[in-house]
Amino acid sequence: EQYPDYEKECKKIADMEGEKVLFFENYNLCFDALKKLRGYMNSTITLVVSCRTFLNLNMFTQLSKVLGKKTDDFYEYDLDALSNREKEKIAVMLHNMKVAEFKDIGKKQGLDKLKKYNQWVDIVVFYFNSEPVSTQLDKIYFELSKDPNKLLLVLGCIVNNIVGLNLLAGQLFDLLEIQQGKVGITRDPDVNEMIVNSKGRIELRSSILSLYFIRKHSLFHDTIEVMSRMVRNADRLSPQDAENIKRQLISISNISELFYKSKLGLRKISNDDLQDEILDYFGEISDVAYYKKNQFFWLQYAMACMDLKKYEMAENHFKLAYKYAHEKNINSYQIDVQFGRFLLEKGCQTDINGRDSFKIFKEAHNLWQKVLNNRDAEGYYVYKQVTLYEEFIKKYVKYFNASEFNKVNQMIDSFLKNIERSRPNGIRQNEISNAIKHLKDSKIFLWENFIIE
Repeated sequence: EQYPDYEKECKKIADMEGEKVLFFENYNLCFDALKKLRGYMNSTITLVVSCRTFLNLNMFTQLSKVLGKKTDDFYEYDLDALSNREKEKIAVMLHNMKVAEFKDIGKKQGLDKLKKYNQWVDIVVFYFNSEPVSTQLDKIYFELSKDPNKLLLVLGCIVNNIVGLNLLAGQLFDLLEIQQGKVGITRDPDVNEMIVNSKGRIELRSSILSLYFIRKHSLFHDTIEVMSRMVRNADRLSPQDAENIKRQLISISNISELFYKSKLGLRKISNDDLQDEILDYFGEISDVAYYKKNQFFWLQYAMACMDLKKYEMAENHFKLAYKYAHEKNINSYQIDVQFGRFLLEKGCQTDINGRDSFKIFKEAHNLWQKVLNNRDAEGYYVYKQVTLYEEFIKKYVKYFNASEFNKVNQMIDSFLKNIERSRPNGIRQNEISNAIKHLKDSKIFLWENFIIE
């Protein structure tokens, strides 16, 4: 902040002698600044950016494009790991709070109980379930539910923050159709327990607590209603902000983060009921002009259908996604990844004709290889699907003839070489290692179970 002009500061820093390290917290809020910085980056500058894990998974590709860097130029580090010393303190805290699992055991036993948990999100559920915290959460919900506007604002803020819409306070009130004067963020103690007004943005006090709040009080329908309202009112904002809202609020990964995060340890949601409601949400907003011929919308709708094993419906929506992508001459690699998954998953979950199994396997393989060979695509999304290779082969290996057996074996070898060749440094290493393991296990199973006619 030596100069009133941001770019002058960037130039001054770039021209300084020696090594420089620049830090950007919550980089998903800093894309404009990072884009301007791009022109001043040189070999003396190291950039360190941080972001919540879920947002990073969804924003990382955009970050690489904003900076004009390949994914190989980045290293990723998980900063959320807990040390044994931290776990000891947590065990003592839970013991003092008389949490049932920790009340009658010592510090060493408490540490043993926490050994399998490596992140705060894994452990915090013990804290939330404790009597004083649980009682306080019930009280907050009871007070908020008395005023629909207060609960609406809290849920809107949860959607805004968890999904990463990055809306300003005024924009959020506008989308939710709430008059700011009717809900005092700082004056209302119950609203203030969940959210805080910070520099013109309404932030969550805790994203983990907020997701727990939705699950504890089964606010799934209410949250979906909020999402629908935000989509339908999106055009009140600038075209760029409106498009971001409409795109983010149909992303299956965003919807999963809101509703399915299993680490919070609550009783299992009735998936069929919730997924039916999510399908109804897609069906209801499909008449929004932005979605009618939008390939991304129909891809996400198809993926939602797959989650409920509605494969015929999913296949229809994949056809629409491909149709609109081709009409606009848009690269369809995102659709290719998921349609390959659809082909194998449908085969694993239903009984297809065994004589067609090799043809289906080959089609999925070719789609994924095309993605891995596409420089614009993110191979990480393919690596996540490779477990289906192994599952499909285990179910249908008995139908492969000698020629098909050899071709499947060659496909696995080709896949392994492709992954190894494109393996970046420090990025998605766990996913890549797991993909390689599943491919090698598939190959072993293939050889051990092939029936020579």
